[in-house]
Amino acid sequence: MSEGLATYLSNPCEEGLKEALASAKAVLHDRVPGNSEEWSLEGLSTLVSRGITSAAETTLAEMLKTEKVVGSEVSIGSGRIDLVTQPIGSKLSPAGEQELNLDNGYLIITDHKTSIQKAPRYIESDFKDIPLNWQLWDYAWRAQSYYGRPVRWIRIHQIILSPRTKCIMSEPSRINPENLKAWARNASIIWQDMQSDDQFPFDILRQNTHYCLNKYGPCRAYQACHSFLRDEKQMESVYVRKEKR
Repeated sequence: MSEGLATYLSNPCEEGLKEALASAKAVLHDRVPGNSEEWSLEGLSTLVSRGITSAAETTLAEMLKTEKVVGSEVSIGSGRIDLVTQPIGSKLSPAGEQELNLDNGYLIITDHKTSIQKAPRYIESDFKDIPLNWQLWDYAWRAQSYYGRPVRWIRIHQIILSPRTKCIMSEPSRINPENLKAWARNASIIWQDMQSDDQFPFDILRQNTHYCLNKYGPCRAYQACHSFLRDEKQMESVYVRKEKR
């Protein structure tokens, strides 16, 4: 899906849609095993083609009435941003500009989320989480640093492939520049912890209890922290120790 959507957004017209469908089909043939028991290559190809076509004709068509594509599948550091747009009429600032002027145009970050099937409650949950979505804030920070322009909005574009194709663009969530700076300071601390976690015993590593439980269930280390109280000897009754690389 991502390859097809990126191809279409680089040339959003009828010819671009044909190129997008061909691109997505080529990726599927390259990555999907022909002997898959769950989905046939032909079946997946049909679903993906419907998803790209539906998005091009509905949510993306509506978006392109007021926004211009700045970048699609943009790789910045370790992150890859699905879509960066700007309002039609705004101009891109020179790269490396020191001061971010809110009146000089702004950027909008969109994250495509594709599912073969998805219950309405999970779609609603994704949309409710947007204002605090770490991935979207990370994308906003990377895009703002890369383009030298403020990111003002973040949002999710849901594409559900079956039983009926459905595309939903969430309402955008506003990004406050000061809050983004605060997020970046906090993120740098967490990244430093991740880089140095092999230098310290488990029991003194910083805990991030916000992610102990989520809609997908408990973290793999939930028992280690909350049942065994980070005692490595007790943890051996359930966990298998791996050697550090």
